[in-house]
Amino acid sequence: MTAVLSLAIGCAPCEGGSPAITPTSPRSAVMPSPDPQTTAPLRVLIAEDVAIVGFSVAEDLGEFGYRTVGPFVSGLDALRWLETETADLAVLDPMLKDGLCTGLADALTRRGVPFLVFSGGMRDRSTPEAFENAVWIEKPASIEHLVEALEGLRKPTA
Repeated sequence: MTAVLSLAIGCAPCEGGSPAITPTSPRSAVMPSPDPQTTAPLRVLIAEDVAIVGFSVAEDLGEFGYRTVGPFVSGLDALRWLETETADLAVLDPMLKDGLCTGLADALTRRGVPFLVFSGGMRDRSTPEAFENAVWIEKPASIEHLVEALEGLRKPTA
């Protein structure tokens, strides 16, 4: 309940046209390393149809040092953003407001952007091919679990 209440505080515009959430309780965990080729923090695209969940994930990842984009509630909105931008990593709920986001998953794969699935549903035999090789994290999960999975997706440094 505390996390939900903190989301109403400190909204400001951010990348992707969605509001950013100002962190209200800094984490004491180790921050992820920035992209080794730049000094900028890693940019994580968030696609989540439930806005409060998306904002919560964005806030929490921001507290761990990531730069978040979104949350996008539809695959089409995320694909439009990808027409001119890119992300280093992505967190996808496979079912968005406009249906399964297989097109988004395919676009990220073509661009070499690693993503994980963060879903209330379990992976099973009916899981679309676009998500077959993705790390699958079932909701609810701790932010530490998400961060650990994102760090595992990072491209190895040369």
